[in-house]
Amino acid sequence: FLARLSCHAHAALVQTHHVLEGLSVRTGNMRRNLELTGGMLLSEAVMLALGRKLGRQDAHDVVYDACMKAFETETTMKTALLGDPRVTEHFDEAAIDALINPEAYTGLAGAFVDSVTGG
Repeated sequence: FLARLSCHAHAALVQTHHVLEGLSVRTGNMRRNLELTGGMLLSEAVMLALGRKLGRQDAHDVVYDACMKAFETETTMKTALLGDPRVTEHFDEAAIDALINPEAYTGLAGAFVDSVTGG
């Protein structure tokens, strides 16, 4: 069993090395892909912050409404949030910008990448 497990682990490492060796990160494309959703990919950060003010379920409903409005009117989530008094009662535009800033929404991703790649 242990010998077979070692063989499988080795094969997985070889394949991972092969994949990562040719990996090319295109940050411009990443930014473009994030913008395709009008900020909706970052709705969780807004919901969590708003949840501390309104409660979890109400915050979920507010953010859901904002996302649906943004989708239906082909605008951004930010615009929909700024048009909702349930949001602007607690957050100004700068606070919303901070919540939906993708550069600030990486969590521990950098540390995970560094630990895996030895960086």
